[in-house]
Amino acid sequence: MHIAWVSTYKIPMGEGLLGGLVLVIVSIGIAYGSLKLFDEPVREWLKKRFLMKKA
Repeated sequence: MHIAWVSTYKIPMGEGLLGGLVLVIVSIGIAYGSLKLFDEPVREWLKKRFLMKKA
């Protein structure tokens, strides 16, 4: 989508690089937030629920 935006609207190189950098940083932030707020807690809950042996 970024490349299509740059090529369609003839965005200058500096602005395109800045937009791409912002896009990468935001994507990493969303991925990290998803990991910490969803993935790790759900994995821990599933581990406790299904993998721990009841003695």
